[in-house]
Amino acid sequence: MLEIRLLGPFEVLRDGVPVTLPGRQLVALTSLLALSANRPVPFEVLADRLWGERLPQSVKATLHTYATRLRKHLGEDALRTSPAGYSLTVAPAQVDALQLAAVLGEAGRESDPAGQRVLLTTAIDLWRDLPFAGSPSDWLATGEASRLTELYLSAVEQRLDLDLADGRYDGLPAVLQGLTARHPLRESLWQRRIAVLRSSGRPAEALECYEQIRSTVAAELGVDPSPALQQEFARLLEADSSGPSDGFEENAVPGVPRQLPADLRQFTGRANEQLQLMKLLGNAPADQPTIITLTGPGGAGKTGLAVHWAHQVRDRCPDGQLFADLRGFAADEPVPPAAVLHGFLQALGVPANGIPTDQAGRAALFRTVTADKRLLLLLDNARNAEQVSDLIPASGCLVLITSRNQLRSLAARLGAERITLEPLPPADAVSLLAAAVGAERVAAEPEAVQELTSICAGLPLALAVAAESARRTSGSPFADLVGALQEHTLDVLAVPDDDHSDLRRVLSWSYQALASDAARLFRLLGLHPATTIRTQAAAALADLDRRTTTRHLDRLVAANLLSVVRPGHYRLHDLLRVYAAELTLQHDSGDERRAALERALDWLLHSLQNAQVLLGSDASRSFLARSEHSLTFDRQRDAVQWVLAEQSSFVPWMLAAVEAGDDSHGWRIAWRLRRLLDVAYLRELAVETARIGVEAAERLGDPRPRYLAWNTLAGAHHWMGMAEESEQCVRRAIEIAREHGDVGAEVAFTGNLAALHWRAGRLDTALTEITGAIAAGAGRPRSPDEPLPFSAAALPFTLGGIHVSLGNHELARDPIATAIAFARADQDWHKEVLGLCNLAELHERQDDDTAADFYAGEALDRLQAYLDPSATVAALAVRTRVAARAGRVADARELGDRAFALLPADDRRLVELRAVLDEL
Repeated sequence: MLEIRLLGPFEVLRDGVPVTLPGRQLVALTSLLALSANRPVPFEVLADRLWGERLPQSVKATLHTYATRLRKHLGEDALRTSPAGYSLTVAPAQVDALQLAAVLGEAGRESDPAGQRVLLTTAIDLWRDLPFAGSPSDWLATGEASRLTELYLSAVEQRLDLDLADGRYDGLPAVLQGLTARHPLRESLWQRRIAVLRSSGRPAEALECYEQIRSTVAAELGVDPSPALQQEFARLLEADSSGPSDGFEENAVPGVPRQLPADLRQFTGRANEQLQLMKLLGNAPADQPTIITLTGPGGAGKTGLAVHWAHQVRDRCPDGQLFADLRGFAADEPVPPAAVLHGFLQALGVPANGIPTDQAGRAALFRTVTADKRLLLLLDNARNAEQVSDLIPASGCLVLITSRNQLRSLAARLGAERITLEPLPPADAVSLLAAAVGAERVAAEPEAVQELTSICAGLPLALAVAAESARRTSGSPFADLVGALQEHTLDVLAVPDDDHSDLRRVLSWSYQALASDAARLFRLLGLHPATTIRTQAAAALADLDRRTTTRHLDRLVAANLLSVVRPGHYRLHDLLRVYAAELTLQHDSGDERRAALERALDWLLHSLQNAQVLLGSDASRSFLARSEHSLTFDRQRDAVQWVLAEQSSFVPWMLAAVEAGDDSHGWRIAWRLRRLLDVAYLRELAVETARIGVEAAERLGDPRPRYLAWNTLAGAHHWMGMAEESEQCVRRAIEIAREHGDVGAEVAFTGNLAALHWRAGRLDTALTEITGAIAAGAGRPRSPDEPLPFSAAALPFTLGGIHVSLGNHELARDPIATAIAFARADQDWHKEVLGLCNLAELHERQDDDTAADFYAGEALDRLQAYLDPSATVAALAVRTRVAARAGRVADARELGDRAFALLPADDRRLVELRAVLDEL
């Protein structure tokens, strides 16, 4: 058995015994064959990768000589010969370079952090040093060495992130110091080094590191540090100036009274909450109070539920029911606990002259009087835990508290159970309306009713007020009420002369209870157009550091003005968003609102850029927005998962930008989204965002945004199979570039037009277009500051593909090879993979199935560490057809099944592939 180690000085073991190969060429040949373990490598590939342009006089004879010598050292069965080339018999798991890519790919699919750590540690431990040092093969010494180094460093960075997340800093500063010394221009390592020093309480060293990388990048590359590094620098400054996080500091903790208010005549919904309440009551201890808090935003129906349920269970509390409206959130001042205690003691039969004058004395007497009783206490509309802590008996009473505040310290100190009232589900909201205005009227306008419940955000108070409006206008359809609500929501949801039924007034009591900084953040959240709000986006809106923002968000959650979707993600319900938007118009200047929205849009744009660079070479820094809060991603899978999770927010963000007159962000978001939406297979969304981007760019009038936006729309139409629309958009981009003398853009777009003709089968036209584009761009240097940027591989890639389709196989070979070389030089894995797929199809058309299978396999090897369903399907399709022609039915079906799992069933390539398999 062979074991081959490429990740460091070359080593080969045969049955566990080291083998020394004489000569660098034999080492290089073994390395090339090992990287394609068990797959025949064509003679021309070996020749190109061993010698480049310095070919020996007889390639096959020289390779034959090398093969003979290798068999002497590695064993006769180690090297196999086929008509198309050589293959090395070695298990992929016994080649450390292949194992590195496989393990890293598995780590990318692992969701458990502990499992990720194990896999990443396995990958890192394979590394010994830079591979292929001194190799005579330029292909190994440059391209493959860079690719494997990138895989290794990606594994290192991912494990570092796990350590940082777990607070494991021991030894990391020294490790990162060594890594940055070996990779002085890898900014992502410097970013983590600074983060570790900051988190380890070594800010001075962290600042020195930032200055070191800043000056190095400026001197070597002539640019500023990356956005991620700048973001880390901002965190470093925050840590220097921010104090400790605040938390809640409230100091928690004769007759039969019948003080419950009347039950609602018709109570609708809340079945789950009532079930929770009954379960808590069933588990209540006999000798301790059972404390339950019902929390939720204003208008959520807390009081209605509490009163309704209290009436249902009052018989379980034979000593009576006490009720107090604490007015914690109301137009009046909150009721002091001492006053409530006075009333309770009187209701329990204590004479007025026997009630102490101070609150502490009254609380002690209240506990004494209730010591052996089983009472039900309903404390409605509490402002905070301090207001209710002295109102809780020490015996086995049932205490039900409603509040907009979450009263967290009651849970911590007294074991209170909390039930949070979310908006009513749509079905319950419709039932509430039907109970109020009649089932027949509701059933007559289902669409309008659905829209009405949506506008009311499932809040019972809003629904009740809307129902009252509907009753007052019984001759008008619901659609009229919906129209009025859409234009003046909070005005319509108001009842004259009734503060408790005026939704705006009800919400204002929660807002007025906020500290000024939290109130400002709440107002600015009204500018946030998407359903889910990330901490980073909120921080960008308010121009605050993340720690402070999290503290304010937590206060909004505690006040039930915001709900937690999951850690770091919040939701502002629609009516609260309308109210917040009103408040920011009233209290924040136009300049403040514009600046806040621009900061949030920068956050989104920059996060998109950080996601996009993982999917290809599109990484021009000169076109970046700056945002210290932007998201960063270490794995493509994380970036794509973020896009999938946020897909419903992109159009609202773009519309918010253009409605605010910010067309610059409007078109840029679409441009940054284009590749991400392709990989995520969100094709309809790509068209929608691209159309908004074109409209925004046209309003700007600047040529570059215009032609980039039209080209983006062309790509979106192409993915949707709308060939005619795609061509029209590309021609418009060419026209704009030509009008303004931008030769580089015109050349690139002409190449795109040629690609469209190619895919539509207009091969002669495609060849004319691409030949003209290459001639126009010949000798034109690429500027590092060009903010497009267009891949150098694009034109030769298209030319090679056209020649393949025309049957000009020999003419196709050089441009495809050139495209792959350009892609590797630019570290553009995407174009490299596409080039390898193109090369595989070329050999397939030449009836060279061995070479076709090799190049398709090489493409799949590259794709182990990346995510591109379309390219993966292209490579799998070639290998499926090769296996089918060879009669390897099981292999063909397994490869085909892998392809079918990646794309929609109606994709043209899958339809063609299914036909191949059906013939088997």
